[in-house]
Amino acid sequence: MKTKRLWLPVLGAALLVGSWGGMSNAASAYTHANAPAGKIKISNCGGKGTVKFMFWGDKGDLAAQTASIKAAEKACPGLHVIADWHQSDYDTALKTAIGSGNAPDLFQLDGSKRVPQYATEGALAPIDSYIKRDKINLSKIFFKTCLGEMSYKGKTYGLMRSCGNQKILFYNKDMFDAKKLKYPTNSWTLADFSKAAQKLSGNYSTSSDPTSTLRYGWGWHSDDFGMETMLYQYGADWLSKNLKQCTLTTPAARAAFTWWHNLRWNLHGAATPSQAGGDWFGGFQNGTVGMTFAGAWAEDYLFNHSPGSTGAPVKFKWGAALLPKGPKTRLGIMAATAEVVSKTSKNKNAAYWLARFITEGQGAVLMGASGADTPGAKALWNAPAVKKEFGSLLSVALLANNYGRTPRLVPQYDDFSSTIQSAMDNYWNSASGSVNDATSKACADVTSKGLLG
Repeated sequence: MKTKRLWLPVLGAALLVGSWGGMSNAASAYTHANAPAGKIKISNCGGKGTVKFMFWGDKGDLAAQTASIKAAEKACPGLHVIADWHQSDYDTALKTAIGSGNAPDLFQLDGSKRVPQYATEGALAPIDSYIKRDKINLSKIFFKTCLGEMSYKGKTYGLMRSCGNQKILFYNKDMFDAKKLKYPTNSWTLADFSKAAQKLSGNYSTSSDPTSTLRYGWGWHSDDFGMETMLYQYGADWLSKNLKQCTLTTPAARAAFTWWHNLRWNLHGAATPSQAGGDWFGGFQNGTVGMTFAGAWAEDYLFNHSPGSTGAPVKFKWGAALLPKGPKTRLGIMAATAEVVSKTSKNKNAAYWLARFITEGQGAVLMGASGADTPGAKALWNAPAVKKEFGSLLSVALLANNYGRTPRLVPQYDDFSSTIQSAMDNYWNSASGSVNDATSKACADVTSKGLLG
């Protein structure tokens, strides 16, 4: 997902309602539930003046954002938007801007990681008063499975530009055909997945690649999103509900990690660290990995098959299905892009209106049509431009959004997740690693470093 920002490697007191500009303005009129697909309007703009809008992305994103900004200025005469685009240094540039007292009025955050951090630092303005003023029912407009990423400790800070399950199962049909295997279905379990991963591993050629090459069933992926989804399949998590306790040492969590470790080292369904070509992204794109997990952004960035793609399309035929069900669930991790208003903005009313335009209105359609990711507003999935961009994948992505969940987040997310990753790496990368030792170390480390909620 572009929320994952695949150009690759993404302050304390609450603001008083009275300090919000424009609170006396009449509620913005908008049509949503009954609006024609792609023609949802955010009208009666009461926010005039200049808004500095900071965003990330590649050149395709920039083109879409530029078109969105132009449409916003046309829809709201008197609004002037200054675009502040960052292709590869967004996080650093944002921290620098906020730290120097030059925070943008409106900016993007990775909702699956960043909202608690910036809210705790006091960089964000709550938008609950505006939501109440405009009589917006967020759960009717946006996907509920991503709404949790827009708020922290009872306050809403963001509007949802995109929302997508990051663990859709993508598969290489040519590899399945070469091994005479049936394609994955939405009813697959981990047992089905394991059998296929094992049979797809080995030296052979395919219809799109006649060279006999060592191929792998699944592209190994044990980053933060990967581990969280492993846990969800077993009904586990890495944090307790109150965020006060690391829960990786529970039997369910250890069983989840053991299953995936076994798939790699004992069943040989995925490449080991010393084996080339088994990467979840590059290996799958090159046709040496049979299955991988990703978001709907794969249409544009992994396969290069959509109208918004800039690279050469992959040579093989591919398909998509829901994440295989584990012993408890088939829930994949949800990720969303949040549009947030700076606490220090002098034009919050206009910044908030722009946030609505690019999350609910025509601006969101333009972004969805770029392939950046699927919209957060449900009605926009029917927009012709969005349908054209994602094609047949859109129906799978929509279904997958019903089988996802919001991650449990702490303010120091980067330190928390990297500490767990560091403790787990020896286990993932060694055939003889101990899951008990690795998970005990992970929990001990995040606790001793004060990284819990």
